Amino acid sequence: MPKCSDNTDQHEHFEAEGWNLYWPDWKLAYSVYQGKEDKSLETLRVNANCLSEHLTVKFLDDEKKEVSAPKDDEHTLGWSIGNESILDIEACGSWGFHLKGVKEGETTLTLKVKHHDHEHEHDHE
Repeated sequence: MPKCSDNTDQHEHFEAEGWNLYWPDWKLAYSVYQGKEDKSLETLRVNANCLSEHLTVKFLDDEKKEVSAPKDDEHTLGWSIGNESILDIEACGSWGFHLKGVKEGETTLTLKVKHHDHEHEHDHE
């Protein structure tokens, strides 16, 4: 399967240098830019057997400015979880989700932009 950077793909390629996560009241919940998390924000937490509030993803460009997410059906939000026995994700809308605590513990979450069901190389934890 060709990568997004191959010239054989005639669709628009979406690049992001990072992302901000917002709570429903638009308070910044978490931020990552060029692989570095904003240490001034608390770590995201969710209790076991609970669902977090809705989180909305906003992407950052190379100048750390928020850019609109792709509005086509070819780009979707993807993720990988370090330990799925601790955390799960419930997608909600095109660029939103809820954290679902499975059991007590710590893990990592990496958000990705998928294009045609394959993931872009620029993942941000």
